[in-house]
Amino acid sequence: ISNYSERYPRVSAIPLIHRLHDLPVIGDRLKKRIIHDKPSALIPWPHEGDAIYHDYAGFGQTVDGIERELTDEMQRRLKEKISGHLRLTGKPRFLSKQTANNRRVGLLDKMFPDALYVHAIRDGRAVASSTLRVPWWNDTHIWWLGYKASQWQEEGRPPIELSARYWMRTVQEVRRHRELLGDRYMEIRYEDLARDTRGVIGEITRVCALRQSAAFTKRIPSTLPGMNYKWKEQLTDTEKATLQECIGEFLDELGYVEIDEG
Repeated sequence: ISNYSERYPRVSAIPLIHRLHDLPVIGDRLKKRIIHDKPSALIPWPHEGDAIYHDYAGFGQTVDGIERELTDEMQRRLKEKISGHLRLTGKPRFLSKQTANNRRVGLLDKMFPDALYVHAIRDGRAVASSTLRVPWWNDTHIWWLGYKASQWQEEGRPPIELSARYWMRTVQEVRRHRELLGDRYMEIRYEDLARDTRGVIGEITRVCALRQSAAFTKRIPSTLPGMNYKWKEQLTDTEKATLQECIGEFLDELGYVEIDEG
């Protein structure tokens, strides 16, 4: 889904504009702009597609129990958009990085039984610290509590605890579907992606049966700057102790006892 699809979710022909990326000279320039994070409103740019999932298809960003509330119309609209993107762009796979789908895996599996899932996991301490610093966090609906993150803080509770528990519950929610998905589920680590970017992305494309050309590989950097060190600088000793108390055991389970650098 691109910024154009996001802006005009009801215009069925919009995905045709994505074909600009396939043009010999223009396409290469556009891809370089995206890779080097130089956005422009005129360039078809990867987007989470909130307007398509939440507004057009009717999933709603804060709806709980979405699998029970799924309607035929919701399924029809989402499938229509995805099949339209594949048809008009001429691509073999539709890629979605819609974070709210972390708790819709069961639903998506029913709708798209051939879907593949790449679950990227990062050290929860780094995620919790980073989450507190994004502008949308206070308005985030905490699905298992039934209210927004801002209310937690208004009650005088440590913000770092909620952001840490949010990370843990989200990771657990995805991982509990591993047996259901079988070999359609792939788990990667942020730390590995930063250390061996080309290798990890190469493995993802292999598992997803996607063509990996020399030009594609050349565009991928060998490494990416790891940002996991920031939480140590950003958090107080009290906040670090809170993290250990509320997610320490789960960090150990994931193997993050020593893997906190990079």
